[in-house]
Amino acid sequence: MITQGYKATEVTNQALKLLRNKGNNRLSGTYETFDMSALTDGIGNVLSMLTYFISAIAGISLLIAGVGVMNMMYISVAERTKEIGIRRALGAKRRDIRLQFLLEGVFLTVIGGIIGYIFGFLVALTISVFLPFQVAPDFFTLSLALGVSGFIGILFSVIPANKAANKDLIEILR
Repeated sequence: MITQGYKATEVTNQALKLLRNKGNNRLSGTYETFDMSALTDGIGNVLSMLTYFISAIAGISLLIAGVGVMNMMYISVAERTKEIGIRRALGAKRRDIRLQFLLEGVFLTVIGGIIGYIFGFLVALTISVFLPFQVAPDFFTLSLALGVSGFIGILFSVIPANKAANKDLIEILR
């Protein structure tokens, strides 16, 4: 009988030792076992490494996407310089301009996150047709996707938003 707290490999080794010493077939052959826990540990290690690899690729992709968002926001600031000047001349404060461009960047990335989540879910749903299990959306993955998207939007829109807010009104209106 196995009591709580013992490891399966220790119990297996004790059972093999007992069978080798007192087993009925100890003289005619050998006793061997196959430890499934070692196999599952190996598979777990491979899956962990695969998860780290995919996470690294995702991180690089997010960095590249963030630079793209920053570039788009810089272009938006450059093309809308007159709008910024008009808003400032009509009484908009620097923080209003900053908030406008910051919210635009966040909105852009969150919409991208929603589209990416829907696309990823549809791909996973299509693949799961051929697998013995189904894919189901959950609140955690959706909130993670939206949270990361929003964070990328904030992180990479701050500098262009500050540039828009710090434009000199006199220089803009020339």
